Amino acid sequence: MARRVDPVRGLWRVDLHTHTWASPDCLIDPRDLVERAREAGLNRLAVTDHNTIEGALAAHALAPDLIIVGEEIDTAVGGELIAYFVRETVPPH
Repeated sequence: MARRVDPVRGLWRVDLHTHTWASPDCLIDPRDLVERAREAGLNRLAVTDHNTIEGALAAHALAPDLIIVGEEIDTAVGGELIAYFVRETVPPH
């Protein structure tokens, strides 16, 4: 499927916060997530599971041109931090 790019502005369609089965609040398999992102015409998709990059790495192995490996990290002050282009899991807190 061809990537959809805004013909007027040349903008990409990107989702910067998604989860896979590696997060406790999601059940989607990385393969299904990649397939759905392609169907939706996304140019990039950041997989940001809670406190792990396991699902992101699985999705990236399937579609390195599409997936940004990220992580949603619990902080010590009660919030969360989203990191992109992560190479190893960042421990919470």
